[in-house]
Amino acid sequence: MGRDQALQDLYSLWQQVDGSISLPMVGIVGMAGVGKSELAIQYGRSHPNTYPGGVAWFSAETFGQDLRNWLQIEFSPDRDLRHLDRLEQQVALGWKEWRDFCGGRSALVIIDDVTDYQRQVAPYLPQNLPQNLSDGLSQDLHQNPEQPLPFRIILTSRKRLASLFTMPTLDVGELAPEDAVTMLERLAGEARINRDRPTALNLCQRLAYLPLAIALVPLG
Repeated sequence: MGRDQALQDLYSLWQQVDGSISLPMVGIVGMAGVGKSELAIQYGRSHPNTYPGGVAWFSAETFGQDLRNWLQIEFSPDRDLRHLDRLEQQVALGWKEWRDFCGGRSALVIIDDVTDYQRQVAPYLPQNLPQNLSDGLSQDLHQNPEQPLPFRIILTSRKRLASLFTMPTLDVGELAPEDAVTMLERLAGEARINRDRPTALNLCQRLAYLPLAIALVPLG
């Protein structure tokens, strides 16, 4: 709600990504409650034709394990990824299965609420695959010129990530006042808000026009 322009800006942000990067990545940054996660999810939902290879969402804090478990269910149901010793290796094999499924079609991965990129995210991305997989998966995944990686990554964070300062980033702030009232109207009902619109606007102001705060307002 009220994020149509932000969705357009996020779509345009991909045009700023360096075309030589094997794993295109953009960021969404803003304070808690502004709707970064929802914006990323709505972007994925509104562009199904752009990502026919699939769209997946993960929390950064449990990214490695959750990614492994999801890849296991979706792309490796007949082979237990955990037969490999390390989580990084398990994820690497899952990435290969997903890439093969994509067959050149793009896929989107949303990694939400990143606070420590090097610890939470970097070890489990396809261009950071371990070099000791017995079947050569690491080399195959990011050095095969005939089958480039199909994945695009969106990171959401409350602050800009120092290690990724060159990553194109969308700064998201609070809603415009009227957009905040419109959101409240959809939650409470148009008739109810229209009976006392100044009070509704005052309430949104007190809630700092934050989508999360508005969504949590008791409406009984």
